[in-house]
Amino acid sequence: MVRMLGIDYGERRIGLAISDMLGILASPLETIISQGVRNNVDYIADIVQTKSIETVVIGLPLNMDGSEGKRVKSTKFFGSVLQKVLNIPVVYSDERLTTFEANQKLKEAGVSLDKREKIIDQVAAQIILQEYLDSALQQNKNQTL
Repeated sequence: MVRMLGIDYGERRIGLAISDMLGILASPLETIISQGVRNNVDYIADIVQTKSIETVVIGLPLNMDGSEGKRVKSTKFFGSVLQKVLNIPVVYSDERLTTFEANQKLKEAGVSLDKREKIIDQVAAQIILQEYLDSALQQNKNQTL
């Protein structure tokens, strides 16, 4: 398997998560404050290089009915710039309700509202990446049966 980086892309904050070396488990990495596309891409490119990332998974913020809204366009633009700079696969994964799910998990864990606001994006990125990893593992399992 390959090491992957999960991204919950937002105009103000970007949550990052990373997989283990086996591509089984996703963990929150960090939340960065957006500094513009170029600076964000440069920062992420550095992480990709230092952490030996081979695939990037970006959450695609589809509307609840599955249609693409304004945020999808900016996310895909960011992904295309990242793809050109990194020259590794950049894939998209449906991120509907991941921020809600992240908030629920943090609330259930007793994390304070202040702390939740600081880490919710990286936890959402973890959920995006974990769902992608689980899906990939299931596909591999089905192919071997």
